[in-house]
Amino acid sequence: MNSTERLISFKVSLIMGAIGGLIYNIYDLNSVFLLSIFVAIIWWFLMITLPQKVETLEE
Repeated sequence: MNSTERLISFKVSLIMGAIGGLIYNIYDLNSVFLLSIFVAIIWWFLMITLPQKVETLEE
């Protein structure tokens, strides 16, 4: 992981932490758990349906 990827990862985690904290502050802990479950289901669905990058060995 190079420095650009680390910076992007840090920014994304900072933004997502702020959004999660805002949801927790406005609604409740149950809403954060529910949002996490929805995001996990959507992520799982995307990983199953998107085409995977396959490397082929050519001689």
